[in-house]
Amino acid sequence: MDTEHGRYGEYKVLVDGGVVVDGGARLSPVYRLAATLALGVLLVTAASLGGCSPGRSSACAHLGYREGGLTRDQYLPCVAEMLSTMDALDAQMDAVLNGDKAARAKALIVYHRLGSQIRRAGGRKLLERWQDESLNDLNVKLWNAYTGYQGAIAMPNQPDADAARRNKDEARSLYESLR
Repeated sequence: MDTEHGRYGEYKVLVDGGVVVDGGARLSPVYRLAATLALGVLLVTAASLGGCSPGRSSACAHLGYREGGLTRDQYLPCVAEMLSTMDALDAQMDAVLNGDKAARAKALIVYHRLGSQIRRAGGRKLLERWQDESLNDLNVKLWNAYTGYQGAIAMPNQPDADAARRNKDEARSLYESLR
């Protein structure tokens, strides 16, 4: 049995992998696994509810996607919401990249809200050819930002975060020119 000093005090690692924290109760490997899984379930549940809070109306909610895409009048209000959600992701990104687990959990919730907005707007159909070429370009930038955020949250790294921000900024510039 080895005694180690960690961030939250002294703990002992037992031969069977169990842990005793500060001379207190023994935490078995099974308990630690269950606690980790419970935390994961909690984060996934919170993330799935993040984009679906009751009473919250969305410009992306009632889009009637059809062959050839949407019109600017139909789609641009939803794009504004997506860009706002990406701004909220950017607000968490520096802390995520510095290893802040709470910021990463918040970013994951916001990322799932963005995913919900994208699904409501047509999901992968956003990458199909729309009649309006400018909206095609906008969709590619939004999708690239979305996947960049995914990479930066899943495995925090500066290149994905930078790519997400760059694509978001390009999407915003294009959005402003189309309004």
